[in-house]
Amino acid sequence: FVQFLIVTPLLKAHKLGKVHSRELNLFAPRVLKADNDNKNFCLAQHDLLQPFKEQVHVIRAMNVLNSSYFSDIEFAKVLENLHSGLKDGGLLIVGSNQASGTVVHGGIYKKTPKGFQKIYQSGDGVAIDQLLLKFREVS
Repeated sequence: FVQFLIVTPLLKAHKLGKVHSRELNLFAPRVLKADNDNKNFCLAQHDLLQPFKEQVHVIRAMNVLNSSYFSDIEFAKVLENLHSGLKDGGLLIVGSNQASGTVVHGGIYKKTPKGFQKIYQSGDGVAIDQLLLKFREVS
């Protein structure tokens, strides 16, 4: 609802030069503070269609891993980039919810040499659960 009625028109107006902003925070203030204060914590935004420059321990991709957002080829590339971007045993945290305070339907997946292993599910899980679990079988 928010995406359709607020975010999409706002981004369109920004691209047309009708809205000017100096900053758009996509992260909660506590997360930004941890990124600033803790040398062991690094917050970064990343284009999932591009390989990671270095491997990380945790990747959190919320409200973005929807197969309708990507072609089949792009989605396969995204999954490969996520897998190669994680250190051995690293965690992929995925999910989505409709609004603040609602149930997050998601999961936590551990990187294994054979692909991803689900270690936790919240709500109904993610729509791409089977794609993640069968990732190495089809690539």
